[in-house]
Amino acid sequence: MVKTRVMYGPPSVEKALGSLPMIADFCGRLGIAGVVDGLWPIREVARVSHGQVVEALIANRLTSPASVVRLENWARCWAVPEVLGIEPDALNDYRVGRLLLVLIRWSRVIRRS
Repeated sequence: MVKTRVMYGPPSVEKALGSLPMIADFCGRLGIAGVVDGLWPIREVARVSHGQVVEALIANRLTSPASVVRLENWARCWAVPEVLGIEPDALNDYRVGRLLLVLIRWSRVIRRS
């Protein structure tokens, strides 16, 4: 009896694509990340900028509106790394919370002026 060894390719991963490419293109044309990062720069050691998180939040709201909690789970199911260039674990609750704190502080400054 002859044994045959079968070689399999890497496992396939299915992710939702939906309108992510169009949203990413539109955010890029508007320069959303650049504007946000110009207003609120971050440390150079950060994995993602505030602008990137804002674009991910916009994409999340337009593709799968739900609670902002556990945004990284959404990013794992959608083609976020491939389209937006953001690893899902970089969109953890702590990172999104830091952005929201910045937005809250900034909104107070705007209201005072």
